[in-house]
Amino acid sequence: MASFRRFPLPPAGEGRGEGGLLTGQRLLETRSATLVPSSPAGGRRLRTTIIVTLLLLTCAARAQTEESDLREFSVGMPFTALPPHGYTGFTCVAGSGEALGGWADYAKCPTDAAGRHEVGFRYDDKPEHETKVAGQPMRLSLLLGEDGTVDGIRMRTDPTARLFLHKRGYIFGEQVKARYGETGWACSEAAPSGTEEGVGGIFVREHCEKTIGIRHLVLDRELFRRKEDVPAKFTSGTDFIVYRVAEKPS
Repeated sequence: MASFRRFPLPPAGEGRGEGGLLTGQRLLETRSATLVPSSPAGGRRLRTTIIVTLLLLTCAARAQTEESDLREFSVGMPFTALPPHGYTGFTCVAGSGEALGGWADYAKCPTDAAGRHEVGFRYDDKPEHETKVAGQPMRLSLLLGEDGTVDGIRMRTDPTARLFLHKRGYIFGEQVKARYGETGWACSEAAPSGTEEGVGGIFVREHCEKTIGIRHLVLDRELFRRKEDVPAKFTSGTDFIVYRVAEKPS
């Protein structure tokens, strides 16, 4: 979920993240289990503990959304502030996939309908240029406006990842929701078509959006197989974009 201090690692094990930290829900369960009220005073202590814990978790979530979205990257930063080291493989995502010399070449890339240039990149500080977010192999790109401002950050799970990780690609969407808060998402789900079916009994085709502070989040994830395909062939992945809101909503 790679060293990624500002994006929580995925759950691993019974209520714990990869770093061994209790998740928010598990923390509440643990707190509650250790304070079984045997008197009115005990009940008040339990309620106070839960309220304080919820406040701390809320503050932590708010602090996360005010930090960077991916490593040193955050929407709204100018391209001149982008890190000069630690990244490689700069390419135009649209068009012919032209190779670039660095961030400063962003204007060579075609623009989308909103006038943004999408520049793909990968990590250059990991073995074999391994690029992972939350333990998931990822394709990363920045969407830069005409003035060089980072107007968007895109994270797409890599469909060429080895089978086990590819199958887990849709789970990254749940990690995104945990990072930016479980509530407040407007989501829609689609049913499988007549030629599609679930993988292991699970079918996912979900689109979600949420605005929080200066960010508008767009999340798409899917897991399915076409009925005529062999079992080892399926689609699983997440496409997540953080867009910059021009002005912070009041």
